[in-house]
Amino acid sequence: MLGKRTKWRRFKDPPPSLVPPNIEEFGAVDFGPSDRSTLSAWLSEEDWPRDRMSIVMLEGYLVAMIAWPVNISPGAWLPAIWGIRGWKVAAKIEAPGTYDKFLRLVIGYRQQLSNALNAGPEPFVPRLFDSVAGSAGPNAAMCWSQGFMSALQHGPQTLNWRSAEFIAATRLIAVHASSVAPFSGKSESSLAAELGAAVRTIMSERSPGTRKPSKLATAALPNQALHVPILNRRVTDLADQSQLRQLDATVLTQK
Repeated sequence: MLGKRTKWRRFKDPPPSLVPPNIEEFGAVDFGPSDRSTLSAWLSEEDWPRDRMSIVMLEGYLVAMIAWPVNISPGAWLPAIWGIRGWKVAAKIEAPGTYDKFLRLVIGYRQQLSNALNAGPEPFVPRLFDSVAGSAGPNAAMCWSQGFMSALQHGPQTLNWRSAEFIAATRLIAVHASSVAPFSGKSESSLAAELGAAVRTIMSERSPGTRKPSKLATAALPNQALHVPILNRRVTDLADQSQLRQLDATVLTQK
């Protein structure tokens, strides 16, 4: 009598444990124009979460992480790039080799932007061009600005002890993030220059006490926090709009 055939059940290997990386362990990562094109194409592919960033939005996001700077645990800023809240890796890049490749591209881009912002002497100018989607002038500026403002969600931000120029620069980026209408007549180069000037102003006050606030800033915005709900692609409550309007119109925007 034949013995009963044993059926073996095949179990899938458990998913790899993908934890927030220690960015310092990567060291210096080479990143050139071709790497930006590769990352741009990758982010434009299908099968990402709906709210994943484009390359233009990613640049604004990374610039804010450097220029503000945002206080956040190492690596915890990554999931917003692929459109997820909390620590979870998108299924598209969860294979260990793919995950590592994506991280190197993002970290290399962040390092390249940090060098551009800190090295000089050439002033930093945002790149509003997407190698896949092309460029869309005010729409690209809005996308870049939404990335910048979304980075500020990672921690409570304060406008205490900031100059009127700093507040005006932050407000300008927030206005770009919320609407294209005020900037519809401007060229892409002028939009990029305007955003670059705002970033340089913010960079000049990275550390508390770098600049003494003007009387106008302290009078207009006493104890005001900066609220930037941006994940739903809207910007609201940049401090209090009625108070911001008290700032001199010559420093709120650059005509």
